[in-house]
Amino acid sequence: MAGVNARAAVFGGTLFGWGAKGRTTIARPKNSQNARYRVGMSNPYPNSKHYYNEAFFTNKSADYYYFLGVALTDGNIYYALNKRTKEPTSTMSFSWVSKDKDWLDSIHGVVGGYISREDARGISRLKLNNQPICRVLLDDGCIPRKTFTVKLPTMADNYFPHFLRGCIDGDGSVLFFDRKTRRADGSVSDHRAIDACVLLTSASLGFLTSIKNKVLELYGIDGVLKESVKKPSSIRGVPIIPKNPIYQLTWNTRKAYRLLLALDYKANPVFSLSRKREMALKTIDHFDKMVAKFPNGGSDRVMIQPICVDCGVDVSRGCERCNACSGNKRTKIDWPDDAGVLALIEECGSVVQAGKRLGVSDNAIRHRLSRRGINV
Repeated sequence: MAGVNARAAVFGGTLFGWGAKGRTTIARPKNSQNARYRVGMSNPYPNSKHYYNEAFFTNKSADYYYFLGVALTDGNIYYALNKRTKEPTSTMSFSWVSKDKDWLDSIHGVVGGYISREDARGISRLKLNNQPICRVLLDDGCIPRKTFTVKLPTMADNYFPHFLRGCIDGDGSVLFFDRKTRRADGSVSDHRAIDACVLLTSASLGFLTSIKNKVLELYGIDGVLKESVKKPSSIRGVPIIPKNPIYQLTWNTRKAYRLLLALDYKANPVFSLSRKREMALKTIDHFDKMVAKFPNGGSDRVMIQPICVDCGVDVSRGCERCNACSGNKRTKIDWPDDAGVLALIEECGSVVQAGKRLGVSDNAIRHRLSRRGINV
């Protein structure tokens, strides 16, 4: 033992062939962060360090479809393949990273798993190393390397709002603009530009197309799907050159307001990203007030898309009805023949007075007669 310190003798005896007697077992401290989530939960894996709520994934409630929306847009699943059969082995893991620690904690408290420590960038990771849970996610389309191939899973219509809200919280945005505008000379005017936008981004064109069609089918709200402008960026100083297209699905102004109402942000859901929910509630509150004050648009200072009072489709500002509905409301004129019109003009003394008698303008009479080769 001469020349060897006591620490090496205790912890590293086997390194020099001293056998297992020199080893010692260090009891790891209990993970209090994850242990607190086991309170009131039955652990089906008593030998496991972490709890996994498998019932949450097998029952497939509204909260599960919210989690699925987050997983498809912002999560990642990994499994090893058997070299002979090419089938997934029991080594499966789902992970999801975010800077919103409170958001991770709220979901972690229900689904289980464990959260890694924050790194230098303030990012934490939720991990689910559980084969039954990963297989449920695999069946619902959360597959490895899904960036370009992710698809809209099959679900009941009443679960779709929760799923879309999860997608928006995972890889979307809720934006509200209320700012002063500038005049042509650069000075700040008193006019305020007010607008709202709900945005969802993905590299899978088919995924966004399916969501766009589903929203149009369920709520009658049509979004705008287009390819996003490629902007070079960098990660830790390393330039990133985009090679594949990124697509954006957006709903603007009144359509964004109607979509946020359909997604039921006011219901205080169990799972939600607080900063996006606050922006959604701010948008809903503002537009609620504007719709009450200007039910049909009515003001250039309020950027609300007016709708037809009869059928509800979008119309131009200042219009009450769309072309189809206004045509149905238009008064029909029983025109006399050309000789009768000329006789009426002579009787009334002027084209203007004749128009008042018929209920039309004087130009309407002139245009009608000019098309027949008669000038008055």
